[in-house]
Amino acid sequence: MSLSASGGFSGLAVHQGYDGSREIRGSVVNPGNSRESLVPEERSAQPANVGPTTQSPQTRTQPTLQIRRGAQTRAAPPANSSTQNGRNIIQGDIPCAQDPGVITNISPLTDPQRLRQRNNGAALRLATLNIRGFGNPSVFHQDNKWQHIRRLISTRKIAILALQETHLSTERIETINCHFGKSLIVIGSPDPENPTGKSGVAIVLNTELFRPERIKKNVIVPGRALMVQLDHGPSSMNILAIYAPNVSGSDGAENAEFWRIIKDHLPSTKPEIMLGDCNITEAGMIDRLPAHDDPEEACVALDELKQRLQIRDGWRTTFPNEKRFTYLQSATGSQSRLDRIYATDKIIETAREWEIGTTGIPNLDHCIASVQITNEHAPWLGRGRWRIPDYVVEDKDFLTFAQEQGELAQKELEETQTRTSHQNPQRIWHQYKQKLIQKARARAHQIIPGLQRKINATELDLSRTLNDPLIPEKQKMENARTIQIKLAELEKTRMNKIQKEGKTKFRLEGETPTRYWSQ
Repeated sequence: MSLSASGGFSGLAVHQGYDGSREIRGSVVNPGNSRESLVPEERSAQPANVGPTTQSPQTRTQPTLQIRRGAQTRAAPPANSSTQNGRNIIQGDIPCAQDPGVITNISPLTDPQRLRQRNNGAALRLATLNIRGFGNPSVFHQDNKWQHIRRLISTRKIAILALQETHLSTERIETINCHFGKSLIVIGSPDPENPTGKSGVAIVLNTELFRPERIKKNVIVPGRALMVQLDHGPSSMNILAIYAPNVSGSDGAENAEFWRIIKDHLPSTKPEIMLGDCNITEAGMIDRLPAHDDPEEACVALDELKQRLQIRDGWRTTFPNEKRFTYLQSATGSQSRLDRIYATDKIIETAREWEIGTTGIPNLDHCIASVQITNEHAPWLGRGRWRIPDYVVEDKDFLTFAQEQGELAQKELEETQTRTSHQNPQRIWHQYKQKLIQKARARAHQIIPGLQRKINATELDLSRTLNDPLIPEKQKMENARTIQIKLAELEKTRMNKIQKEGKTKFRLEGETPTRYWSQ
């Protein structure tokens, strides 16, 4: 855990003694730039509760900490306090160090200055995904879904991800935060009856892209509706993650009651964004295949909540007539757009890149829905600097061209005797670079990686199939199911390739003093 130099913890680490006790060592950075040692009192009697534990949150023993500064000793502020050293860190019902929904593994290598420079950019990508369970109980196992989730938000640069059907208990949340704490913060709400086998919602923050100064958590419906307030800089973002109950046939009473509970128990600060698995559609004739309407009672209740929050379906607002679905029932081929992102008009006006796509995560029947929203307080940023893609840099044809043109430029430079405004080293170098850029752009269009080209072609084929009015509905269901399964397999192959490349890079550079190692 690292915070800014104006106050907070920095460089803390856990040390285990021979007697099995643990101690938190490190320092507290104060506004006066002085450092204080942080040592637990009665270490052997009350070990620090850091990392996974089998104790329940109610019976867990909390350590008493003392801050020693020279000869003076004073008690540390309570762990569940919303302020530490004059700075608000977390408030609401998330204690700072003991709650399983907060990072408890602390990396002494984290540089707060580097984190501040990299976080909270001009635009943030939000997404929602139903992950259909936890997977293997061990986060280290290859069948556990959280390894894939971490890779997904990293490769697609997702800053905030809402998850449904997580099957996360408080112990599992703590384990994930301990294992992935350097790059993720997981804030979850387990199901009160069966936390590891039923429902569950969570919000995942990618701290490499977005690190709020304060997080406030509000559980509206345990295991199904979780609201968080993320304070970053002069503004805050209020997000409501939901996982609505299923509807069966014409019975939508449970789903309707869910929306009413949310409407009646909203906090004073209303959410600007609501996202998740709604388990109903508002326009069944376009959002379901085969087309049919959902129970009116549930649709009316959802509509009343939308009016109360003043939010709209962003994807449908952007694509009013396009068909694209997020849920596929493989047995029957029926599809529906259950996963949606609602936002206020102010957010929708500046949002872009509303997308629905596959993830490559095994054993999923839902697609991911995402959007990129802008930070109104961020400075204006241009298009950025174009760079040659990696696959072009490794292309033999491009490398041969670069070698030949470089030799010609070198020869021209050596033959230059008199410097003029039209013949000088700077102009020769500029012309050489322009030739390389033109060649790289041409090759980039010619040698798009084969796997990515197949994925692009399959997505285009799926869009044409779903939106072709001449294809009968039954045939459309069968064709779309085949294409969707093919697309999922291609995306899974791409993610496995990324995983293999990451393991190879870690094997080569993970233990060497390089930029990769320092990150």
